[in-house]
Amino acid sequence: MFKIAVCGGIGTGKSEVMKILASKGYDVLSMDEINKELLSNSEYIDLIASNFPDVVLDGVIDKKALKKVIFNDENKRLLLNNLSHNRILNIFKQYNFNEKKYLFVEVPLIIESNMVGMFDKLWAVRSSKTVRVARIMKRDGVSKEFAKKILSIQNKEEMVYSIANAIILNNGDVDKLHIEIEKQLSLLPKF
Repeated sequence: MFKIAVCGGIGTGKSEVMKILASKGYDVLSMDEINKELLSNSEYIDLIASNFPDVVLDGVIDKKALKKVIFNDENKRLLLNNLSHNRILNIFKQYNFNEKKYLFVEVPLIIESNMVGMFDKLWAVRSSKTVRVARIMKRDGVSKEFAKKILSIQNKEEMVYSIANAIILNNGDVDKLHIEIEKQLSLLPKF
C-alpha cells in the first residue's frame, strides 16, 4: 500500500482535495475525523476536562471554546497537541489498510505529530492568505482578526512546503484544483 499525506495549513482546502480524491474512488482518511472520534471518547473527555476545565460542560467538549483557548495560549495549544497526537496516531495505526493500493490521509499537523516518515509521498495544499482568511471566517464563524491570528501561529507551514513532494495550489478554482490533482495522480507509481 502506498500512503500519501495531504497536508497544509488551516484554510488551504485540504478537505476539498480529499473530497475530489474520494469522488474518484480513492481511499481517504482524515486525521481530523479521527480527532472527532476522540472527542467523543469518555476517557479523553475526562483528560480534557482535567486540563481545560472551562471547555467541558456536562461531559461534552465545547470545540469553539477549546479553539479559543488554544489559539490564545501557545502553552495550552502545545499541551493539547501532546494529549491528542499520540492517541490519534494509535487510532490511525489500528486501521486495516493492507488491501488498498493507495491511501490518502489528510494530516493537518504532520510535522508537529512526527508523522512525516509514515508516508511514501507528501502533497502540500497551498492557498493565498486572503483566501484562507475568508475560508476560516466562513467555516468557523470567527472574525477576520481571529482568522489572521490562527494563521499567524501556523509556524511549521513553510517547513511542510519545503519537504513536500508536490504543491497543490487551491485558491478556489475547482476546475484548476481537479487538474492539479490529476497531474499529481499521474505521477504516482502504478500497481
